[in-house]
Amino acid sequence: FRTTDPRMVGQVTAFPSLLALAATFARPLARAYGAAVGREFRAKGANVMLGPQLNVQRVPRSGRAAESLSGEEPLLGSALGREYISGLQGEGVGAVPKHFVLNAQETGRGSMSAEAPERALFELYYPPFEAAVGAGAVAVMCAHNRVNGTHACGSPSVLQRDLKSRLAFRGWVMSDWWAVHATSAAVAGVDQDMPGNDGFFDLEQLQQLQQ
Repeated sequence: FRTTDPRMVGQVTAFPSLLALAATFARPLARAYGAAVGREFRAKGANVMLGPQLNVQRVPRSGRAAESLSGEEPLLGSALGREYISGLQGEGVGAVPKHFVLNAQETGRGSMSAEAPERALFELYYPPFEAAVGAGAVAVMCAHNRVNGTHACGSPSVLQRDLKSRLAFRGWVMSDWWAVHATSAAVAGVDQDMPGNDGFFDLEQLQQLQQ
């Protein structure tokens, strides 16, 4: 919630960063934290919360490293992410874990390609998201960056094969803001183009895709 936006509630709670929460290694605290966020969001009329951020961090100076509930350890993100999501969704607010996947830096995030072999993906970078799927997260946000050369929000191997098939995710895939680059992302596995003003998911474009 942005307190400078007149449409929003003018007060928010300044919660500690998720990296600070991760440093506690405390599962009950992660659940309580998620529940507290859920109560605030629910009271303000929200039905989803864009988080938690579960990317395993590899760039110490990344501009958003403080948002990560995984830090440098996928097991930590898996354990705490599961609790956070359970607490949040227990208050009636859907979790949207992000950013799937390999989003470890802000510099050039819309164009850089993060390279990782399949084994590294499944052993290091996917586990926090797999735990989020197991916790029942309603949606997953795909990332701005490319994964092995292809935009994450346009990669059939990342979204259709790995997330929806191998990890058995049954919710919807939401793009990060302006992370879709073509209407074909709908076939690749993106279900919701955010914020939706780029024209890629307009009805006419989607109908042409079906022809």
